[in-house]
Amino acid sequence: MFKPNSNRAQPPSANKPQESATGGGPARLPRLWNEPSLEDIQNMLARAKKNNGNMVEQPFSITGQDSLFQVSVILPEDSDPIWKFERGTLAGLSEVWSLPSIDVQLIQNLVISECTGQQSVDLISATSGMSRSSTGNLSLGLAEVAEAQAETPKPSATSEMQKLLADQKEVKPKSSSVSLEGDLEKLQLAAVLQSLALTKVTGRLELSGANGGAEIYVVEGSPTHATTGDTVGDNALIELLAWQSGKFRLMENERATATTIKKRLESLLMEGVALLDQHNFLKSLGLNLDTYLVQAYPNLSEMQFEQTVRRGPQVNMQTLKDLYLEIDGYTSLYDLLRRLPLAKAEWVPLLFNLTQVGLITLATEPPQQAKVVETRVAPDVKLDETGIQAALRPMQRAETEVFTYPLLQYFVKQELARFEVDSKPFALIVFDLYMQKENNLVPMPLSMVKSALQRVREMIRDIDTIGHYETLDYGLILPQTTGRSATIVAQRVAEKLKSTPLPGVGAQSVNVAFGIAAVPQDTKSPGGLMLAAAEAKKNARKNNLMIVEYKTMT
Repeated sequence: MFKPNSNRAQPPSANKPQESATGGGPARLPRLWNEPSLEDIQNMLARAKKNNGNMVEQPFSITGQDSLFQVSVILPEDSDPIWKFERGTLAGLSEVWSLPSIDVQLIQNLVISECTGQQSVDLISATSGMSRSSTGNLSLGLAEVAEAQAETPKPSATSEMQKLLADQKEVKPKSSSVSLEGDLEKLQLAAVLQSLALTKVTGRLELSGANGGAEIYVVEGSPTHATTGDTVGDNALIELLAWQSGKFRLMENERATATTIKKRLESLLMEGVALLDQHNFLKSLGLNLDTYLVQAYPNLSEMQFEQTVRRGPQVNMQTLKDLYLEIDGYTSLYDLLRRLPLAKAEWVPLLFNLTQVGLITLATEPPQQAKVVETRVAPDVKLDETGIQAALRPMQRAETEVFTYPLLQYFVKQELARFEVDSKPFALIVFDLYMQKENNLVPMPLSMVKSALQRVREMIRDIDTIGHYETLDYGLILPQTTGRSATIVAQRVAEKLKSTPLPGVGAQSVNVAFGIAAVPQDTKSPGGLMLAAAEAKKNARKNNLMIVEYKTMT
């Protein structure tokens, strides 16, 4: 934990704006008479790091063109460099794009693309290679992403996809139809999205894999909306770019009703590859949901912490502090993410930073707690556990040994009454249990359901409640749990059900879908909560998703 910091009242960041305001303003470099080289871009970034939060501007012009150009960069505290490209005349410049990125190769490619008229994805494919930056992020050229999938020399995967799309367009009418299908093990998602950008396709890219399903909508080749059921927008697409297996198919001419993707495709591709690289690194250290995180230096002051983590990859400082303060050595990653719900695209870079700078270590078991000698012992008596179980038995279905549907409704009402007193959120998960038989899904027999629910009961807390939901579904009430935290529980349940075979059921044949709703996130009525969770589960089944939060449907 952080020690009291005597400098807390005057943090360094508080003085930054004043220094910028009273400094010399933007640093304007001498005009170039051709497009900036990679060395010019690198020099700009180095100058920005020394410029106390001021902008560094590089004007340039190109022989044979009437336009004037300018690329500029500013390095905010606790953030990636922000680049801006402007075009205009002697009368003035207007902004063309602005992009946060640490990848100077990407920035140079984008600048050249604006000056020459070439597509930026063409330039990246032609010039980018694989390189690791000083912050640990990975920059991977899109051509290598596509070509790395090829086992033998042949035309690039991108050109093959373009040809396939062109052929399909010639024979298919302008309506929703499957025009492209493939396997992510042979062609990664980055290469698929690159091809859609080049061919300016509009449609819905449907993905399915071990983690369930997902959707990406593109309009004229640009992603506009993405969802994995529990995550939407930029983070969803970044997580999907880290998928290394699964199937995909393109449904042309389908459009999303929402626009959730804000970043440029090039930036998202780089972040996706960096996420995969960082996640693989953490896995190589032995990190999984059962891993315990331990602070290597628990007596750091806040200032020492900030100075240390700045040596690692740039992440959100406040979120990093929040996560670090939750690490106590006795909490697994699974329980940590329940307390501090973060998307995978958020927590992986945070843990990568902390491991890179040596502030946390990983353990398979929590440290042994010292025995506390009680100075005052209250009278105690053993409870009648046999009598308790006998009283509960009539309230449970004999075939499954979980509470009946009316009892589940009662417990939802009770939890809502507690919320009205203490305002602590709670969530409801509605899920089903199916088996994959050949190409069909069939309900799991009750004899096997009993084993599956027993496995679920072993991993939930004593304060959690499981019961039947209507006829073929099941409900899990999670007190003091947000909707995002409930998705962590659902992912863990799916993992436990599929990790080892159930009696009479192969591990790969288990098929489960989850719907999640929460109070007060989605509703403040018991009936509304149950209906919202059930509708989210139906949406998950309909769209081949494993987990759907009700809030992502609205």
